[in-house]
Parts: sequence; structure tokens; C-alpha cells
Amino acid sequence: MRLSSTVLFLLSVILSISEINAKIFKPYCSQIKNKMFVFCTIDENCQYSDEYCKIDPANPSQFGSCVVNQDIYINNPCNWPQVEQEPPFDMCMVMRCMAGYYCSEGKCHLNMRQDSIQPGFLN
Repeated sequence: MRLSSTVLFLLSVILSISEINAKIFKPYCSQIKNKMFVFCTIDENCQYSDEYCKIDPANPSQFGSCVVNQDIYINNPCNWPQVEQEPPFDMCMVMRCMAGYYCSEGKCHLNMRQDSIQPGFLN
């Protein structure tokens, strides 16, 4: 009985140490990243600090593959330039100017070209 309690104690110590040494995910802010398909069994098998080992739950005995943990990039920790999702709205698409004026940047401006002024018509 004493031997089994000692074995259980040692197993619990080993498990707690392995939990303490779990991988800490950090953003990988370098511009260069060799993207190779890497097989893994634990997170520590993955080369980069932002990757974890994704194993198919249907086949837990199989090898997994290293994938990027996207959650750590939500607040843009690397200060990468933001990609604009939608083009800016052009106010001139909905604005109409009086005859002799033209629209630019959402404002009507006097058209200085006399040959393009047509009284009574909208430009």
C-alpha cells in the first residue's frame, strides 16, 4: 500500500510540473516565418511562439499539426498596418450640385470653366 501511494504522489508531482511548464503563447512579430507543415503531439513541438498543436478529437492517437493561435492577434500586438475592409464612402455619389458647380470630396465647388456652365441644368 505504501508503494502505491508513493507512486501516486510521484505521478501527481510529474503532472503538476508538466502543467507548470506549459507553452506560453506570444505573438510572433517577425516579418519572416518559414511556414512548413509540422506534425506534433504537444504544443512544444511547434516551432513558433504563436502556434499550438491541433489534434483531431476524433483521432486523439494520431499526430496533430501546428496552427497559429489567432486569438493573440486580436488587439494587433505587433502594430502591423491595418487593412481597410471597405472603401471610403464617396459623398459625391449621393450629392447633387447646382448648375455651374462640381462635386469634389463631398463639397460643391464653382466650376471655373465657362464652356461647361449650362444654366438651369444640374452637373
